Amino acid sequence: MVSPFNVPLLNSTASPCESENSDSIALKTILQGPIQPFLDEIWQESCAVYSQANGFDLGSMPSVQSTFNLEAVEESPYLQLLHNGWSSLITLLENGRKRYDSKFDPDCNPLLFQNHECVSPVKYNFSLFHAYLDGCSVVLNHADQLCPYLAALCLDLQRTFPHVYTNTYLTPPESQAVPAHCDDRDVFIIQVYGEKRWIVYRNTPIPYPYPHEQVGKDGRTVPTEVLEGDRLIDRVLRPGDVLYMPRGYVHQAQTSSSAPSYHVTVALATHDWTLAGLIPSTTQNCLSQ
Repeated sequence: MVSPFNVPLLNSTASPCESENSDSIALKTILQGPIQPFLDEIWQESCAVYSQANGFDLGSMPSVQSTFNLEAVEESPYLQLLHNGWSSLITLLENGRKRYDSKFDPDCNPLLFQNHECVSPVKYNFSLFHAYLDGCSVVLNHADQLCPYLAALCLDLQRTFPHVYTNTYLTPPESQAVPAHCDDRDVFIIQVYGEKRWIVYRNTPIPYPYPHEQVGKDGRTVPTEVLEGDRLIDRVLRPGDVLYMPRGYVHQAQTSSSAPSYHVTVALATHDWTLAGLIPSTTQNCLSQ
């Protein structure tokens, strides 16, 4: 019997040779090896950090490429994002402002945070650059709709996963955008620029939570015993490092006093892929037709 909470991937039973040519290039680069061991041993079971420190040299700052090279991006979408991270960030800040226009979905509007509080963009005349310079963290949901490097990364990852989207976080030095919380989706945290310390707590208050069960959000508090308990991960991510975290793990992240941080959260909405998530949505779609 398949659990309604855990998510088996459609290709997770395929042998490596059967799926080798169709698997995500980016995921194989992140894992520095075949994907199947990750699906068998880590997926939905545990957190893991994949360090690229010895794999390639990013230099002190991602380079800026004048034009988008589709062939290069298709060959290595993950590395191209890292090497053009600064360019992608500028693109996001410029294009993100356009989302405040009423013709766009307000749920995708850029979010500004300062001292764990949401800040109105009106204060900065809707300029994300001004907001950041005043000490705000800038969060862009579904950022793959704004940046070709992120769109290419998502397209590549969908060779392995049913659906992927990205959110991005630009955080000033010595800042924390949001307090400790858990999410209703699995994530890959890709550190693109700067560094950020991540703390992931061992105890999960609600295994495989759904949207209404995310502690640390919408007034739902994180249990004290979780925050005072053991830490599963306490590590500073640097450019090229990736943290995989299944849904349900309580976590928080903060920048150092000396450097800002730009990271990409690759989101896999695993709560939507469960039987408990698919049956209601399918029923609703059928009844509305």
